[in-house]
Amino acid sequence: NHDLTKEILELILNIKISKLTAVVSQRSLKFTPFDHGVRLDVFVEDTNQVRYDIEMQTTDEPEIGKRSRYYHSMIDLDSIESGTKYSDLKKSYVIFICKNTPSAFKVNLPVYTFHSKCDEDEKVDLKDEQTTVVLNASGPREGLRPELDHFLDYLSENVVADPLSTRLEAEVESARSSAIWRTEYMTFKMKLDEAYESGVEEGVEKGIARIITYMYSQGKTVDEIVKDTGCAYEDVMRITQEGNTSEE
Repeated sequence: NHDLTKEILELILNIKISKLTAVVSQRSLKFTPFDHGVRLDVFVEDTNQVRYDIEMQTTDEPEIGKRSRYYHSMIDLDSIESGTKYSDLKKSYVIFICKNTPSAFKVNLPVYTFHSKCDEDEKVDLKDEQTTVVLNASGPREGLRPELDHFLDYLSENVVADPLSTRLEAEVESARSSAIWRTEYMTFKMKLDEAYESGVEEGVEKGIARIITYMYSQGKTVDEIVKDTGCAYEDVMRITQEGNTSEE
């Protein structure tokens, strides 16, 4: 969901972002068979070619710093070609959303933001344009922006308290519903396929028609049934129309 992803990124980073051009879940980055590749939970790119990696961390990761370093390097490798100038490298953000305080940090904060600074004078920025942010849903909330506080409440306790968490909950329920329907359909479809392999083609077609008719009667739209079952749009439309005609 591009709109929700954009809003969450703007909330976490406290910046305005241009239109997103890519939101890809489980993006794999591996450049040779000998590399230790990575699988990014959610890879995002905007119209300015700024790249974002969002990682959901439900268990503790003591090496979160080195993971961030490696993810940044893989994102950079993915964005440049031979002969590209260093100045062509775009900004990159690696964001970890954690359920609990990472053991890698001795201080319990709700948000940890890391840039490359000079040890001798923190006013001197390396300007490598790499930023790592760690969000801690169980951290203290004093002085936190209200909208970020609500987001952390949703992550930690599933509290729906504002427009963003309301839309997030609706999206989660939709995804969960689709997953359940897909699992139920695929289980039934496997049994129908077995029957098909035995030569009972007519029974398979009737079985598929029955499950589509049932899904439609439960309030699923034609588009949702197509998405959940993988059946052709024309077939689903025909079956649902035939069901309505028979009822009349």
